[in-house]
Amino acid sequence: MLRIGLTGSIACGKSFIARLFAVYGVRVIDSDLIAREVVLPQSPTLKALTSALGSEILTASGTLDRTYLRQLVFSDPQKLKTLNGIIHPAIRQRTEELCALCAQGQPLPPSYHQVCAQNRARHATARDHVLLEGREQAVVYGEDGVILNDSATPEAQDALHTPLDPSAVITEKLGVAPPYILIDIPLLFENHLEDMVDRILVVDAQPTTQLQRIMRRDHCSEEIARSIMAKQVSPEIRRAGADDLITTDRASIAEKRQHVLNLHRLYLNLASSKTQ
Repeated sequence: MLRIGLTGSIACGKSFIARLFAVYGVRVIDSDLIAREVVLPQSPTLKALTSALGSEILTASGTLDRTYLRQLVFSDPQKLKTLNGIIHPAIRQRTEELCALCAQGQPLPPSYHQVCAQNRARHATARDHVLLEGREQAVVYGEDGVILNDSATPEAQDALHTPLDPSAVITEKLGVAPPYILIDIPLLFENHLEDMVDRILVVDAQPTTQLQRIMRRDHCSEEIARSIMAKQVSPEIRRAGADDLITTDRASIAEKRQHVLNLHRLYLNLASSKTQ
């Protein structure tokens, strides 16, 4: 089973690309969702965080109070270091466990499906707000004609449900490993996790596009957007470490779909060669 590492800086459109792969039956292991899974109530990681940072990080119902935690570590480098020292190893260990299940052709555990369902519900709520506010579901362009958002268009929604090539869809079989999986790791380079994967796919966009996307999405100032971007590795480092690259800010939905299909076929061929 081939492991493809999917990564990209903030606001590069990585999540949409991952969902295009999922249309072909590709299993996507999402590090951001694992970060939520490992701190579910009563989990060892949440207990370790509570012991290190105090019970104030918990809500009345025993879940992690993410807003409070962000405020706690924002201006305290030592507490941030403590947080990362607990959460990052837990995420890596859980990622390896889920990859091992995939390699054995086994289903992913209920706890992971739980956070996936919660994530889908959050996205559905966001889409409902768009409809209620009457916002036009059209491509949003920024300066110099770059694409800021096209994921709400009818064409995009069709792309997320209909494969260009139905014959390329992977059919899961219990006890049989899939040809390859996609591991979505936003901080792959920052945390030096290149050894976890066989090949790296980078989703990229111009820094000026990222800046516009962050400001529009998060309703924040340019200063805040730049500070967020500054905490990640440079685009040059990402591109230098990439085996494959998708640039999203000038590619249409049709072009993204075709690019993903081409890569999907490539990965199937590479996986086949690896097993021979």
